Amino acid sequence: MSHTSSYLGDEDSDHHEDSDFISGVKILDTEITEALDAQLSITEEDLIKNSIIKRSLSTSFKKSTSIGEVDDFRSIEKDDNNYKKLFDGNRSFVASKLQSDPEYFMRLSKSQSPKYVLIGCADSRVPPDQLTQTEPGEIFIHRNGKYNVSVLTLSVANLVVNTDLNCMSVIQYAVEVLKVKHVIVMGHYGCGGVKASMEKKYHGLIDNWLRNIKDVQRLHWQELQNITNESEKFRRLVELNVKEQALNVCKTAVVQKAWSKGENVHVHGWVYDLESGIIKDLEIEQTEWFNIKPIYEVEITHGKRK
Repeated sequence: MSHTSSYLGDEDSDHHEDSDFISGVKILDTEITEALDAQLSITEEDLIKNSIIKRSLSTSFKKSTSIGEVDDFRSIEKDDNNYKKLFDGNRSFVASKLQSDPEYFMRLSKSQSPKYVLIGCADSRVPPDQLTQTEPGEIFIHRNGKYNVSVLTLSVANLVVNTDLNCMSVIQYAVEVLKVKHVIVMGHYGCGGVKASMEKKYHGLIDNWLRNIKDVQRLHWQELQNITNESEKFRRLVELNVKEQALNVCKTAVVQKAWSKGENVHVHGWVYDLESGIIKDLEIEQTEWFNIKPIYEVEITHGKRK
């Protein structure tokens, strides 16, 4: 009997094995439901076991199953071990918080009142809360996503684009509902999105997004052309991109409306240095906004634009 036929068995064997697995899933689901009703702790091993069994039903016993699909299933089990690490970290986080403050999560669940909203890059090396040692509930965060997880260099560079309804909605909610006092745009040296914008390569759909950074180059073309060292030019473009995105925040009617009402909202541009771990404030609001304010200022009376 071949490997494949041994794995699949004949029709009666398939039916019998399917029934066994279905029964197993029903029993496991019942155990988990009963435990939840009893307010017992369900371990991640239980959840992963349940997930593996259900995937087995949907993939392992199809008539078309091949040896390659069996190998895929084994790969899923390995991925589950990596996935499980996230739950291990979560359990450790919960335990450490509850040890020092038993009411921590109950209190956090009631509301949020962050003083900051941060617009940042999706780069996994730039976690805003850890870099600033802030707690959950202190920073409202919007991070631009990656074009494709297999293209690790194309993290999309903390852009603030007035046609991006997601970003605009985050700013509005943060300023008007949460009443944050600081809007922060944070980029980082070594940003893959900025680097890609300096190239003439075709990257696909993301080129439309990266064009926003090319427009930053156009605005500051002469300054960038005067920098002969490519590494220094790259670093400077990171800073200029953060500056322009922070100014884009200032241009929004949401922020200007808050200013017209006398609300103390400040806009900042930060650059994080991966090599040193230090965040630098570019002092955008103090030095840059007032130079272009006459062009972009929106006069607002009684909450309405003129």
